[in-house]
Amino acid sequence: MRFTLALRMSIAGAAAAALLLAPAAATAAPAGDSGGHVAEVLVGKWVGSFHGYLDGVYMEGREKIIVTEARGNAALGTWQYKMSGGSWSAPQPASFIVSVNEEGTGYEINGADANGTYDGELTSGGKLIMDYSGSMPTIQSLRFVLRKR
Repeated sequence: MRFTLALRMSIAGAAAAALLLAPAAATAAPAGDSGGHVAEVLVGKWVGSFHGYLDGVYMEGREKIIVTEARGNAALGTWQYKMSGGSWSAPQPASFIVSVNEEGTGYEINGADANGTYDGELTSGGKLIMDYSGSMPTIQSLRFVLRKR
């Protein structure tokens, strides 16, 4: 994530856009944080859509997050985006923290990349829903809805 979102968009041949997120998985309710590797629920490929605003311009596209490593509550991976008719951007690094929610029915996901932060949940139905906020180099507010593939 050494490149700005705007630069990545122009490389992909599209007008500025998105990024994503952080993963999750299983459809079963979590067992709890005690003594396990909670972040393992994120390991794998997550693909879905994004929408939101980038410097006041509404954008929609595809998002892919691949989580390759998880230890305890921490996970490490990459994210990519694709605009309609375009190709996938180069993978950029992202990291996440996973916690069982208060109800014990899903997971809370927080994360960061070089341009902003992620805040969301992995639902008991297997959807990873993340909100992304960034202000460098452009103001971004995006929603990601991903499923494990």
